Amino acid sequence: YMEGKGIYKDYDSAEIYFKRAISYGQDQAAANANIGLLYEFKYSTSSRRLNDKDRERMALEYYRKSSAEGQALGHFKVGSFFEQGRVVRKNFDSAFIYYTKSQQVGFNISPLKIDQIRDSINYLAPFKKLAEELKNQMVLVESGQHIIYYCIDGCSQSIVDLGSYRIGKFEITQRQVIS
Repeated sequence: YMEGKGIYKDYDSAEIYFKRAISYGQDQAAANANIGLLYEFKYSTSSRRLNDKDRERMALEYYRKSSAEGQALGHFKVGSFFEQGRVVRKNFDSAFIYYTKSQQVGFNISPLKIDQIRDSINYLAPFKKLAEELKNQMVLVESGQHIIYYCIDGCSQSIVDLGSYRIGKFEITQRQVIS
């Protein structure tokens, strides 16, 4: 029903059958990943009834279940939620771990994507150390076109804006602490 192969597309029926597969213990990892897709992209009626945040939480919950069972798509999707800071705090370390797991079980991820995440982790390391020293304060770092807000415990988001993935190394021109 989800892909419409040999039958008409019906996302609501697909969701019902995926949930049945889970309850019968049949390919639970794939079923959870597919239900995650239904919620993430508002395909099913039940997902369209939720507000965006709740819908994304449900999608992430299903992706996490899928990932816990070793499913490549589940690993990849959890990694993307961490990379983008959707429903969870933006965390490149976690994104890197999930993307790597996904790649190890056969999901085709561009090596450039993995390198970009690795570069982001390496680039942000000094700011994480500074933020840890300044507990519960926000650090604003501005350099060229990039403005990074790094915040630890007590702030709403850990990294608000990276400017782009092609961060590279450049000289910091300004450092300011905001309470």
